[in-house]
Amino acid sequence: MMPGPDPYRNFKFRLFLDDRCVAAFSAVDAPPEQQMLTLERGVTYDHDFEAWVRESVRHGITFGVRDFSLVVYNETGDRLTSYRVHRSHAAAWLALPYMDSDKIAVRALKLACEGWDQEP
Repeated sequence: MMPGPDPYRNFKFRLFLDDRCVAAFSAVDAPPEQQMLTLERGVTYDHDFEAWVRESVRHGITFGVRDFSLVVYNETGDRLTSYRVHRSHAAAWLALPYMDSDKIAVRALKLACEGWDQEP
């Protein structure tokens, strides 16, 4: 269960699946020559998302791909821009659950994808 009004409000990068925020991160590395996004220093409360990530890392693209929106916010919480991440699967995941909550601290999540483009 997600606490408070918006537990992701302090993060600059938020990952959305089907119009719901599934995780948020402080940093993103997206080299244009690679089809890989690295999302770092984040958090998720979404255990369905966590389960998909774990299975996707274990089985690769055969487990299934998903399209995400990566939304960028400024320090005051205003939306700046967003990107559609196409046909992605989790390639690597380093995370630890907090002992006293449903929160999962994410050190890094690597999403392999078929590309991304800016959303209107």
